[in-house]
Amino acid sequence: MKCIVGFLIACVIGLQGLSAQTTRGLGMPVVEGKQQQGKTYALIVGISKYQNTSIPPLQYPDKDAMAFYQYLKASGVDTSDIILLLNEKARNAEFWADVNYFTEVAKPADKLYIYFSGHGDVESKTITRDAYLLPYDAPKVTYASGAISIYLLKGYLETISANNVQVIFISDACHAGNLAGGRAGMEATAAVLKDQWRDEIKILSCQPGELSIEGKQWGGGRGLFSYELINGLAGKADKNNDGKVTLRELNLYLTDKVPDGASPMAQNPVLEGKPETIMSIDNEPVLSAINNGASSSLSMVDVKGFETTWLKGSSAGIKNSYASFTTCMDTGNYASYPDAQLSGYVFGGPTDSIKILPSALYYLRQIPVNDSTLFLLAYMRRNLAAALMAEVTDTSATAIGKILQGKNPEVMMRQLTNYLNAVQLNAVALEQLLGRGKLKKLGIYSNLVFTQVTDASMVEDSAEFNMPYNLALLDTAIMADPNNARLYFLQGTLLQKAALNKEAIVRFEKAIDISPSLTASYTMIGISFKRLNQMDSVLYYGHKGMQVASDNPFATRIGFIMLLSEMGERDSLNFYLQTIDNYFPSTAPPQMAGNMYVMLATVALKSHLTNQVIRLANKINDDDANIFFTSKYLLLASAYALDKDKETALKYLKTALQKGYKFYERIQTNPNFDFIRNDPEYKALMKEYFPTEYKE
Repeated sequence: MKCIVGFLIACVIGLQGLSAQTTRGLGMPVVEGKQQQGKTYALIVGISKYQNTSIPPLQYPDKDAMAFYQYLKASGVDTSDIILLLNEKARNAEFWADVNYFTEVAKPADKLYIYFSGHGDVESKTITRDAYLLPYDAPKVTYASGAISIYLLKGYLETISANNVQVIFISDACHAGNLAGGRAGMEATAAVLKDQWRDEIKILSCQPGELSIEGKQWGGGRGLFSYELINGLAGKADKNNDGKVTLRELNLYLTDKVPDGASPMAQNPVLEGKPETIMSIDNEPVLSAINNGASSSLSMVDVKGFETTWLKGSSAGIKNSYASFTTCMDTGNYASYPDAQLSGYVFGGPTDSIKILPSALYYLRQIPVNDSTLFLLAYMRRNLAAALMAEVTDTSATAIGKILQGKNPEVMMRQLTNYLNAVQLNAVALEQLLGRGKLKKLGIYSNLVFTQVTDASMVEDSAEFNMPYNLALLDTAIMADPNNARLYFLQGTLLQKAALNKEAIVRFEKAIDISPSLTASYTMIGISFKRLNQMDSVLYYGHKGMQVASDNPFATRIGFIMLLSEMGERDSLNFYLQTIDNYFPSTAPPQMAGNMYVMLATVALKSHLTNQVIRLANKINDDDANIFFTSKYLLLASAYALDKDKETALKYLKTALQKGYKFYERIQTNPNFDFIRNDPEYKALMKEYFPTEYKE
């Protein structure tokens, strides 16, 4: 669930039992082992839009500032001691008047926050290139006439600090934009902010040469730094769980969370001050509100105005490639491959040999990698990875369902194959863009491994499947996602395929422990017990599977039918096949229904229940049968041949061939056709439809 931290904190304030006494004095300095009780003051500035329209607007600084205000308020700071300047309120004269006010009112043992989120730049007209924070009414150039000199502000804060007031300066001023100082000006501003100050605590959003990024995934629309700063202060940074957050703990938290959230872009916060300074007291209501809105998904980031800064001076080729990249992103053309290559891709050769057609991925790879393009490429990789991840992790049932709505079965199957192969290739590209470590942290790595191993295990030529490699790959996914029942289930099916039934049973039991509703586990563990001739366990898990999935009785009965077939219990199997239609969902797509009836009729044929074969096969519509290679008529032919009805068996075999059944080997190896194999009509059909394969 997405949430705006400011809104949640505002809700927290209204909770009964929250008092200033429990949270006031947040972060008081420690003297002789005791916290001195003083007042907390704050000057909070957030500017997203500027009076001078030539200064590029930003998206979330005002929201970040408001969230910090709400955090202090929820922590017991008296609102009369907080000055909040947002957008047009944050004028140069107002800012300096408020700073001067705090120099007068702040007393020893008090605390003063100065929080600024907005643009920063340097004066391009001077040799010294003085650095400034830009208030709402800052001029486009000649900042000395109306901007906030960092050197002057530093002097004020050092004066306040010298009076034994704890000063905490927080700056989120390194945003992209076409400012007077250009890219060098933004970097110089960060460098000046990072310069050594006196005893003040200083928290900066990023290092020189980096940008402070923002996006909708952080608190519904916030800066990454601001979002994690409040998370850490509220208690997430409390590593030793002693109820307090020190500057050291906050530093460890921010230098882990912010770079990870920004990856593959670079953003590394700067924290300076005495490491053991207590920054905050854990605030459980605020922390609970934050946790309720937490999200680990990778989403696109917004870096407004960066193109004008990072593309300035770039070659025409880079600019054109970036323009084509943005067009492809806007139209959803993230990664494209030739159809012929997709159809043949299962394991394939090296993934870097796969040809990429013009797409966002293609144009990304056209930009050379060097010092001047590092940020641009990181930004492009981040947003392309977010788009690919949404595509790869999206519920495939929706896309596959749309494909299966087509009228032409051959086109549908080709589209389905291409879709699945494209998703697999996009997963490979996603890993190349972000790295496996990032995918593990995002929780997507295990999903990609599950898909990859499942696709590989479905290849008909078992010699192509590397069992040890895929089992080991699943182990790496389980390490990253130890409570994912599907991973243990898939390992069990692979071990069962390798006739390692005892090992398979252990995996299926683990899957059942984690997710009792994963009904397929009961079927598969029953099969393994059957192969070990432990029939009591087979019946136990078969019935258990039917009990735990009362909300999906059709699927469980399908699984149990497969078990009964393996056990050879014809009477029970006949009963369940007779009643299965009562459980089949009426809303199931016709293609799914056809597939299920083909499968059930095949099970009935294996158990020589010819009446059931005929009944189930006749439920398949002709249009559906085409999708399944006219299996309907071959099943009918097999059933009648088994019943020694030669004339009817040959009639349905001829119908199957007329409707396009093409699998000669399956006909010739079908033991049920032994009854008609020497009949002249059978031989004539084989000669007519398989003239090159058939030999008498």
